[in-house]
Amino acid sequence: EFPINNIRFSFAITSNGGNILLNGEPDSTWNQKIRKDIEVNCLSFSDVHRKIYNLNQRRNFLIETKVADELFSYFIIHRELLPEEELLSLKEYFNKYNFTLSIQGRKLYIIPKFVDKSLALQELLNRTGGVSMVISAGDSLLDLPMLTISQLGFVPSHGEIVRNLNLSQVHLPKHIHITQTGHYEASIEILKKVKAFLP
Repeated sequence: EFPINNIRFSFAITSNGGNILLNGEPDSTWNQKIRKDIEVNCLSFSDVHRKIYNLNQRRNFLIETKVADELFSYFIIHRELLPEEELLSLKEYFNKYNFTLSIQGRKLYIIPKFVDKSLALQELLNRTGGVSMVISAGDSLLDLPMLTISQLGFVPSHGEIVRNLNLSQVHLPKHIHITQTGHYEASIEILKKVKAFLP
């Protein structure tokens, strides 16, 4: 809800898809489903943290540990102290236990695969009977599934998706477009393109 502009949304997706808001209030049915999926299919937070702490004893890259909404963990790190081979090893390890790993600046996210914006978006589409057009934007690899199921997607040029695209680790469908600009300017560019696209 944005009271200054008197904008109110019937639906919102937060916590990387772990929460759906209905008229500003969390939908407990969705959140409980996600938590149950995590409990049954994923490592516990303590096991996730133990793996990172054990690696930190050798690499000393960790600054701070955080848990978001009891849904996923993320870590503030010294990125330069975490070599690519260690990062790849972490990705492979956590993938076996149904986690996605994402690096965004100094933040290392380790997120259960059930906490996913695309799953929450699909849930809303199912509940509402679908819509004629879904437009999305995101710069993280965590956003890529949501962008993929949208009819039109935008990726800011500064983010994780483009970095991996440059390394030939990501291929974008034709309906997903990379901005010419980055950061704040990319937001303005996306809004202008969406406005031009809409009737």
